[in-house]
Amino acid sequence: MSETHDPGSVRSRRNVLAAAIGGTAAVVASTLARPAPVAAANGEFVQVGNSYTGTIATGISTFGDPTSDAFVGTASGGIGVTGESQSYCGVYGTSYSSTGVRGVSTIEIGVAGSTSSSYGVVGSASSGTGVLGQSSLGTGITGFAGITALPLSTDGPIGVRAVAAGAGTALKVEGRAIFSRSGRVEVSKGRTCVDVI
Repeated sequence: MSETHDPGSVRSRRNVLAAAIGGTAAVVASTLARPAPVAAANGEFVQVGNSYTGTIATGISTFGDPTSDAFVGTASGGIGVTGESQSYCGVYGTSYSSTGVRGVSTIEIGVAGSTSSSYGVVGSASSGTGVLGQSSLGTGITGFAGITALPLSTDGPIGVRAVAAGAGTALKVEGRAIFSRSGRVEVSKGRTCVDVI
């Protein structure tokens, strides 16, 4: 006994299948086009404008061109790169053949350090120089004691400048001090300084 098929029902099933396939493709396309939610676990992709949380470090490495930067942060009016830590260094830089951390500014401060109860900037070295200040025409290092604005020096070049406001002390030496030019001199009446050669 032969079985007969209704041509209309066959076309209806084909239309249902085509609609289902088209709907699935639309869902896939919309998923690819829609931004993923903010990642909160390891292994997620990083997208611009989102914040992410992980339990392991995220590394960015650049190899090949020795002049290429691994990471660049740029801001029009804010901070280019910000680092924060609850118990260690906010920003840590290491270099095996150059400068670990460098700050450059054309009209403002290159590197600034501040603290409410400790040291703003600390430099240490096992065999070299802990802190180096160099200036071609200005002052290499300025130490200022006071609460007013730091006065800029118009004299130069000066290696180290000590400044105190009011009754403060500009320079205090505890222990021996060695100067290449030292000795006993007499200050004549009416003079406030004398050269020691």
